[in-house]
Amino acid sequence: MGGAIGAVPTFVLSTLGASISTYTEVTNLIPAATLTGAVLATRYVLDSLAAPVLGFVFDRVGLFRATIICLIGGAMLLGFASTAPSLIPFVACIVLFFAMTTLLHAGVGGAASTLGSGAYSKYVTAMDFGAAAVPLLAWVLVAQFNDPFIPLAAAGVVSAVTLAAIYRQMAGLRLR
Repeated sequence: MGGAIGAVPTFVLSTLGASISTYTEVTNLIPAATLTGAVLATRYVLDSLAAPVLGFVFDRVGLFRATIICLIGGAMLLGFASTAPSLIPFVACIVLFFAMTTLLHAGVGGAASTLGSGAYSKYVTAMDFGAAAVPLLAWVLVAQFNDPFIPLAAAGVVSAVTLAAIYRQMAGLRLR
């Protein structure tokens, strides 16, 4: 799961500027790089200021439910973002997606750390591997399909596959 938690946001982060630049009605007035920087800044503000609150929410809802909510919500937001008709709905979906990833990072990282340093190091290594491998894959998808929104859809698919894997693992645990 750590690999997916690292990979899914990286699909978005690595191609965000290309996605924003397709909305020419706004990018003719404000450069796409400026808008991309502003949207990325919201992620780091969320990571810095909202993580404690979102971590509290994660603890109250519980590991399993909060993870499921974040994966389903994130996949839906990415689906909406990849088909957004204008820049405002696109940015709103991306910022809400960043809130979901902050919630997931805070909660799952906290849960992994309670299992000890060995479990936490495996989680972080998998997360780092996912984050490192995806930018190249995202740009290969952009080049192959000539569409900067394809990586968003791919990230939604990775979220759905991760969700299916979690359900399968939980079903296997209930049978024992």
